[in-house]
Amino acid sequence: MTGMSGIHASHGSHGTADRGAGDPAGGPATWHPRPETAADTAAVRRIHLAAFETAGEADLVDALRRDPSAWLPVLSYVADAPDGTPAAHALLTRCHVDEVPAVALAPCAVLPEYQQRGAGDAVIRALLEAARAAGERTAIVLGHPPYYPRFGFSPAAPGSAFCRRSPGRTRPSWRCPWTAPHPRAARCATPGPSGSTDVAPGAARPRSGVRPSAIPIRSKVNGPTTPPTVSCERSTAPPAPDRRRSEGGTPGRAPTTHTRHSSVNHPPVVEWTEADQPRSARWRSENGAPPPRRIVLADDRTKADDAYRLACEGTALLWRGDFHNARQLLTAMARRIDRRPRKTPPADVTQAFHLHRAAQNHRARILGMLLVPLDAAFAVPLHRAPDVREACTRAYGPVEPAGAEASGTTEGADPTTTLVSLRELLALIGANEWRKKGVEIPALGGDRIHPHYGVFSPARGEYVDLVAEAPLPTEELAFDIGTGTGVLASVLARRGVRRIVATDQDPRALACARENTERLGVAGQVEVTEADLFPAGRAPLVVCNPPWVPAKPTSPVEYAVYDPGNRMLHGFLNGLADHLTPDGEGWLILSDLAEHLGLRPHAELLDAFTKAGLTVLGRLDVTPRHPRARDTSDPLHVARAAEITSLWRLGLADRTASAP
Repeated sequence: MTGMSGIHASHGSHGTADRGAGDPAGGPATWHPRPETAADTAAVRRIHLAAFETAGEADLVDALRRDPSAWLPVLSYVADAPDGTPAAHALLTRCHVDEVPAVALAPCAVLPEYQQRGAGDAVIRALLEAARAAGERTAIVLGHPPYYPRFGFSPAAPGSAFCRRSPGRTRPSWRCPWTAPHPRAARCATPGPSGSTDVAPGAARPRSGVRPSAIPIRSKVNGPTTPPTVSCERSTAPPAPDRRRSEGGTPGRAPTTHTRHSSVNHPPVVEWTEADQPRSARWRSENGAPPPRRIVLADDRTKADDAYRLACEGTALLWRGDFHNARQLLTAMARRIDRRPRKTPPADVTQAFHLHRAAQNHRARILGMLLVPLDAAFAVPLHRAPDVREACTRAYGPVEPAGAEASGTTEGADPTTTLVSLRELLALIGANEWRKKGVEIPALGGDRIHPHYGVFSPARGEYVDLVAEAPLPTEELAFDIGTGTGVLASVLARRGVRRIVATDQDPRALACARENTERLGVAGQVEVTEADLFPAGRAPLVVCNPPWVPAKPTSPVEYAVYDPGNRMLHGFLNGLADHLTPDGEGWLILSDLAEHLGLRPHAELLDAFTKAGLTVLGRLDVTPRHPRARDTSDPLHVARAAEITSLWRLGLADRTASAP
């Protein structure tokens, strides 16, 4: 599908939803739509249980939330009633329309006591606006024809049902991550005897709220009027070949590709046609990006506008030209993303954060569509390509020995070729340069820490300074929980702590910490060991610098920044009492950025201390020194400018404490 005009919705006030035709008499209610947070999970389930006759919709939301291929964290919205009660919920998840990425609106529900008062209208409008701001171009919904046009939807095929046969086309179908009788499968429309459509047998009927309908509706697009093929992300069946010719890239090369997922231990395989011959290769993505569903060939003749349009439509471009020209094309595609008019950030800083992350994810997805090949030795077989073998080996592991490729590769895949995103490859090259150069750490007397790929770099040094300045309760033993590069363990060793046990779960972090402690000459004091948070035993000092923001990471390095549901934070606090000596101290290094973003109330943190049997012995604070704290053009500037990083000194609750 080409020429998409984007998601359309009436952009009225999101805070006050006007009453619909069926609203009871009286003035409009005031609603506050916002992105769902981890604290809303139970409330969202209650909304769907109350609005529908069965638990099907509530179970569907929970299943989608667990599915990384379908769930879009920034596109699950709730609407709060004036008293702060979540009253309505609407959800957009990933699907594909004719292999083009799209979003599907479902389920939507309103608590019965708030129905017919505009709550559903408000939350859907806010959700569609968030999708538009995130760069989504198409939304589809299966619902009431009289209801959804108010949001800019129009029938996918006038007067016909979604799943009917169309002349000249194969029958379209929903391909889902689950099999019937899962609610999503049960809600697919099935054709009747004369092309009419009924709800599939066994579909649960809602008690109230939006009922399933035979008419599928989608946002207005300048595309075909025949019903499109719609699939969810994790389709197990290959898509039908696309017979259209490439509209960008080298003329006459068909944009046909299939993705095959092999057994658990084998990488996915992509297949395409080149020079009228079928080709295949292994797919690799460190960020967990799914393999592209369609590939066209591109070279030095490919125009940036064509490449950008194809990438937006979900088509990947496999580069066959000069490597430096590929980098220039990637830069040109980035400029086309960045030149889109920047909207004024919303007053709600939480919504601004989610929209900012959605825009970042959209940018990453588009730029990740430009692909380059790697051969079996991690060389790029392109003109003027740099030597990336060291960078790839350090990130991906050693090259497989000759003869091992075939045994470790899905049947039919070319064992000598791997496709990767050029953007990821450039990130590997940059990370390798940082690993060789290192990051200067003032708290280590100017010595350097050398971060490995996928391990968070201690470029923000203020939290390291806190550990260097806090009064030591002991010089005998310390635990460093989630050591990463090993920088905090090394600082403690330089301060005179005789033994430090540094733990992590990530093999890259463990290797990185060992290498850094060896380089700094403190390996005799620091024992780096694999553990889920705590090692065995107790220590008089336990240090932890968990991820600071409760959100979902989208790349390996983001696991050091984003902590879904505060899992590591709560895991550390809840286990600290069992690993601290009676007079010991736990040092929690934590930024309050999440508080300024509305993602974690300050009272929640204090309550977590109390519930874990801990008390605050003291606190050291420092303001950030990084440039983004002073960047007024940053959509999150207000929160970043107010940020404070703290070292909380925690002790067992039965010892004498003084509040900070």
